[in-house]
Amino acid sequence: MSPEDRITATGTILTAPVDEVCVVRMANGHCVISHPARQRSFDFTALCVGDSVTIEMTPYDMSQGRIISKVNIL
Repeated sequence: MSPEDRITATGTILTAPVDEVCVVRMANGHCVISHPARQRSFDFTALCVGDSVTIEMTPYDMSQGRIISKVNIL
């Protein structure tokens, strides 16, 4: 799959990260099971409930995603 096919969206973490998996609710109300990207897994402990994150999904399975960054809201 090419990078152009990936879908990115912003959402809020609903459940506390357990075994590097958490549930993220997007703006449209859809919930996605997400895990951190490999390069981000060392910083996974910094994620907690209520954080805004950017997730990346494939168009083939919109129920799962990868957390690629944490959105800093000032």
